[in-house]
Amino acid sequence: MLNSTSVKVPYIGTVPGADANTYNLFSTVVSFPGAMWCSIYNMKRLVVNLTNPQTLTAKGYTSSDRGLNWTQVYDSGLITAPAAGQSNTLDLLISEFPDFKLDILNAGVAQTGWVVSMELQPHQVKVT
Repeated sequence: MLNSTSVKVPYIGTVPGADANTYNLFSTVVSFPGAMWCSIYNMKRLVVNLTNPQTLTAKGYTSSDRGLNWTQVYDSGLITAPAAGQSNTLDLLISEFPDFKLDILNAGVAQTGWVVSMELQPHQVKVT
C-alpha cells in the first residue's frame, strides 16, 4: 500500500559552530534500510524548514551505490539568515534518486538559534 501522508524526519546532527564545516541534514543511507526507499514508499519530496541565524549553503547529492560515491545534483547558493520570526524553506524533488543526502556548508559563524524541521511528502509538485 502506498503512503499518502507526510513523514516527519528528525535532525540528528549538531548545531553548526563557528566553522566552515559541512553538516549532514538528511541522508536516505542513514535513515532507511535500502536504496529507492523514498520512491518505493511514495515519498517524492524532501521539505526542509530552516531557521539559520547565519549564512550557509545547502547542497544535495545522489548515490547509486548506497553512499560510497556521491554526485552533486543541487546547490542552493548562499542562504542568508531570515528576518526575525521567519525561516527558509527548501523543497526538493528526490524520488528519482536511489539515495539522496542534503548537506549544509556553514559560512564560519556559529548558528545560535538553529532550528531544523524536515518532512518527506508524497506530492509530486510543491504544495503551497
